[in-house]
Amino acid sequence: MQPKPASLPVGIDFLGLPFSEPKLFEIAAVYESATRHRTPPPDFGPLDTRRKPVRRARRGKPRALPQSRRLRADERRAIDEK
Repeated sequence: MQPKPASLPVGIDFLGLPFSEPKLFEIAAVYESATRHRTPPPDFGPLDTRRKPVRRARRGKPRALPQSRRLRADERRAIDEK
């Protein structure tokens, strides 16, 4: 049995800061349209290729983090035992 040649690139990651997903989607879309590397799976239906407007994320105050609490003595002991 002969090995099947891999079609490259196998994968690519686009990383960003928290809440930067809209910019990452833009970057990935431009990369995909420029390189044409994407091959959809055989069972995947046709894509809607009409250009849709990019929805911008609203700028504003970030959500507050949940309140922290002090660990109880038994919780601290359980962590220390691990």
